[in-house]
Amino acid sequence: MLEVLMFTLFFEMAYLPDFNVYYGINEKERDILELDRAYQAEAGIDLTILDYLFVKGSMKVLFHKKKNEIWYYPDCDTWMIGAGFRYSGFEAGIEHMCFHPVFPYSSNGGEWNEALINNIAILEGGYTRLYLRLELEGEL
Repeated sequence: MLEVLMFTLFFEMAYLPDFNVYYGINEKERDILELDRAYQAEAGIDLTILDYLFVKGSMKVLFHKKKNEIWYYPDCDTWMIGAGFRYSGFEAGIEHMCFHPVFPYSSNGGEWNEALINNIAILEGGYTRLYLRLELEGEL
């Protein structure tokens, strides 16, 4: 039977215990944030139209914790939008990913968090990809 419209919503949280991205900040600013670990939250949707066509999108946020505080600071949003065709384990599609800085506030009266603002350029950019995917199912 042909399904006209089906959707999947998802929410994911993650802890990255060995976060290895170089921010290029000085030692004073490095002391402010725990940069060797990070946290992520992601939400998204996948719409399937007429059994074979799909449109999907998601937004992922990367967080760092300020040392000796319970507050977390978002520093980068990753956006994804895509579309394509699925049939019997085969998928062909296009996705656009882009990364945008978030200007986090510190906990002291809403002032800018200078440790991240000075280094946002490394978190800016994007790309588009065309892909083919084959999924095989079986039992062992």
